Amino acid sequence: MVRDYPQISFVYDPVTGRRISVSPRALGKDGIVEIEAWKLPRMIKLGKKLGRRIDENGKPIEYKFLPAKGVSPKGAKGPEVVISYWLMGRKEDGTMCPFLSTSAENIRTEDGTLKCLIYEDRPLPCRAYPVHAIYTWQTNGSKMASLDQRCDWVVEQATSGLRRASQPFPPDLIKGLDYGSFARLQSWIGDRFNRKETTLWRHATEVFGKGEKPPDAIEGWVNVGWD
Repeated sequence: MVRDYPQISFVYDPVTGRRISVSPRALGKDGIVEIEAWKLPRMIKLGKKLGRRIDENGKPIEYKFLPAKGVSPKGAKGPEVVISYWLMGRKEDGTMCPFLSTSAENIRTEDGTLKCLIYEDRPLPCRAYPVHAIYTWQTNGSKMASLDQRCDWVVEQATSGLRRASQPFPPDLIKGLDYGSFARLQSWIGDRFNRKETTLWRHATEVFGKGEKPPDAIEGWVNVGWD
C-alpha cells in the first residue's frame, strides 16, 4: 500500500471553532494501513505470534501502532473514542509493512513477490486495496468505485487500455477486488456516528520525509471535522 501525507489543508481552532489553513503535510505521513479499533488487539496478537524477526540490516522488526482517528460530541476538547489506529512502516522513512516478508526471509508468493505473513487475517483496508472510495450516484442509486492511482497495478491497467481504472467505475467491472471490504469499513463508521452531532479528530504521526517537515507541523490530536 502507498504511504503518503493526508489530503488535509485546514483544521478547526479548538477555542474559536474557526477553520485554520495548514500545510497538507502538517499532520505527518499516514501509516502503512489504517486499522479499525476493534481489530487492534488481533493485530498485536498476530505480531507476537510471528515471534522475533530480523530485517535486512539485522535489526529487530517492531510492530508500531499510533492513534489515527477519534470521534467526540461537538464542542469537546478532544476525542472521546478512538476509532482507528495506524500501523506504521518498519523502515526509518515509514515505508514497508512490518507484516511483509523481508528479502532476507525471502518468503514469496507464486508470482515471486514478497508474501504478506498475515494474508488470511489482513485488515479490511488491505483486503479492499486498491479501492480508494465507493460512491452512490444520487441520480439512480448505483454504486461506483474509484481506485488509488498511486497503485502500480492501477497505473498498469490505466495505461494498457482500461481507461476506466483512472475514474469511478461500477465495482464489478474488475473482478478480484474486494470492494465489499471497503464498503464494510465505510458503513461501520457511518452507522455508528451521527455526523451532525459529532466531530472527527486526527492524530498527527509526526513522521516526515527528509527535509519535508513544515513550519506549521502539528502534534497530538486535531479537530478536522467530517468535511
